[in-house]
Amino acid sequence: RFDGAWVDNRQIKLEVDLKPPKSFRPCVFFHNVSWTTTAHDLKRRLQQFGTIEEFELRVKPNGRSLGMGTCRFACSKEAKAAIKGLDGHMLQGRRLYLCRYDPIGAGRVQASRPWENCPPEVKEEVVSDEEKEESNPSSN
Repeated sequence: RFDGAWVDNRQIKLEVDLKPPKSFRPCVFFHNVSWTTTAHDLKRRLQQFGTIEEFELRVKPNGRSLGMGTCRFACSKEAKAAIKGLDGHMLQGRRLYLCRYDPIGAGRVQASRPWENCPPEVKEEVVSDEEKEESNPSSN
């Protein structure tokens, strides 16, 4: 029904996923990511909480970030740690929101009410000395 259909002047192509995920429990949905944040930077930040098995920062056809995506960790414990550790934190000038990935709702509840998981105190971005040097090469 959808395979071959046209949407926004683009043709949809459906394929069977030959390696579907074992479980959605260790999956995290993130959003409100700055358009300037790279997939590499965000993935590196998430790797602090565990082994990443799959990562996707969704992008437009022109390569610009949509500011959201998913990350599947090796286990649920790591996913929970990432949510607890990063949800509500500032990242490159924007408050990052993380929640457990819901394959049916695909994050719609969290995306429509991002403040629910965010503690009242303001969490500031923690930038390591290495990251400061990378972002300011003239100081060397």
